[in-house]
Amino acid sequence: MLFAALLAAGTGSRLGTAIPKQFLPIHGTPMLLVTLQPFLAIPTIDVILIVLAKEWIDYAQGLIAPLHDPRIRLVCGGSHRQESLFCAVQFCMEHYCPDPNACMLSHDGARPFVTHKIIADHIEALTRFDATNTVVCAKDTIVESLNHTTISRVPNREHLYHSQTPQGFRLHQFYHIYQGLDPTYLAQTTDASRILFDHGASVGLVYGSETNIKITNAVDLSLANLLAETHPRNCHA
Repeated sequence: MLFAALLAAGTGSRLGTAIPKQFLPIHGTPMLLVTLQPFLAIPTIDVILIVLAKEWIDYAQGLIAPLHDPRIRLVCGGSHRQESLFCAVQFCMEHYCPDPNACMLSHDGARPFVTHKIIADHIEALTRFDATNTVVCAKDTIVESLNHTTISRVPNREHLYHSQTPQGFRLHQFYHIYQGLDPTYLAQTTDASRILFDHGASVGLVYGSETNIKITNAVDLSLANLLAETHPRNCHA
């Protein structure tokens, strides 16, 4: 089986809006629905989980009801990103008894411009790797500072990438690794590919897109509306 999990349990506090950012409109359509559309268009995805804060489940149900797609399931998230992802994984393990080769694609609910190609490339790459991570090449020089005052190291930009989502992984492998993780480690780790890499999994690169942006602040939101208005086909090609 192939599962997709859209992580949308955050509050979007940095935007300072009355509702979480994943429900804000992008060119007239709630961001969560824009993010959801390319996953709905992939027929090989068996189940699409939308992970939400408990208090926003009913609101989200009202948004997705008109879609009439039985693959969509709403799941209560946790107190942080990794806990929310594990809620999705655990839901699959308990309700679907997935086969040993079952995989999941996890994606930010506030990253609305993922393309069909990126998703398809992940599905293909998961036939060759334990896990997958969306990346784009670093265009700027990256500097490292251990004391936050002076440069400690300047890595070779040719070997550096910016990480995006989706991220893909084998469901059973992630489930068993997560159960043995220390809370301190989880607090310092923000994504699934890092967890899997740290525990010996092969993580393949899937090339993303400069338009596959995550909406974090008001500037991002303005850019997202501009992208949706000027490149509607490009965003979900």
